[in-house]
Amino acid sequence: METPRKEADAFNKHFSKVNTVPRDPIADPRMRRLRKALGRRPIASNRTFEIEFTVTELEIALRKGKPGKATGLDGVTQEMLSHLGPKAKSVLLNLFNRTWYQS
Repeated sequence: METPRKEADAFNKHFSKVNTVPRDPIADPRMRRLRKALGRRPIASNRTFEIEFTVTELEIALRKGKPGKATGLDGVTQEMLSHLGPKAKSVLLNLFNRTWYQS
């Protein structure tokens, strides 16, 4: 079994190849709408990449997922993610934030 570090590295390597988000998140209209919905003002520096993801942002992303779509290599379905409880969401959020900061 691989270590969590190796799993995170493999995830990051794959994600960097398939990521289609523009380089400047403030210029992306989707990010502006998300920040407006969250009541935040855009940040005019690289501090955007120093801010942890919040539970609210995770919940918004989970609600945007469409049920019935094919799973990834991990076999996790949208239905599984949409039914996560608070403790599981906290663990998932921690994983995302650790992956974000350690890559």
